[in-house]
Amino acid sequence: MSRSVTVRTVLKMHACLADLALEAYVETLRGLLSVILIRLVHLADPRQRTRSGDREPFHRFRQAVEEGFARTHRVEDYAARLGYSPRTLTRVTLAALGCGAKRYIDDRVLLEAKRLLIHTSLSPAAISGRVGFAYPTVFSAFFRQHIGMTPTAFRTVTKH
Repeated sequence: MSRSVTVRTVLKMHACLADLALEAYVETLRGLLSVILIRLVHLADPRQRTRSGDREPFHRFRQAVEEGFARTHRVEDYAARLGYSPRTLTRVTLAALGCGAKRYIDDRVLLEAKRLLIHTSLSPAAISGRVGFAYPTVFSAFFRQHIGMTPTAFRTVTKH
């Protein structure tokens, strides 16, 4: 993905935030800025850059997470599927993004959960199943731990 595509994507994402309530806008903007800062540090710090052959494990992991985050949230499951150790996936994710593999998976799950809460009328229980939780109570606890509010409260705040 080129830098111009990335910038266009970020600008589109920011434009979509205008309709959010202030608290949700600030929280979402913080996350967006974190992604931008991690990317800038990665681009600016040559120590963070990896040889092209070293990028393959991360790219394979990223693709596996996109395909499987609704089925599993465990680094060990992705490692077994891809033929890497969990430690290797954590190392390559740290090098690429500045966060561990588990955090990357959790962030992807949260992104999808937020998207579904904001843009659909699905119940939080239905969303919990869509993002890979067997029990809605576990999803609610996970969401509250990471976002600081329940899925229902998040939806209320984002709906004005």
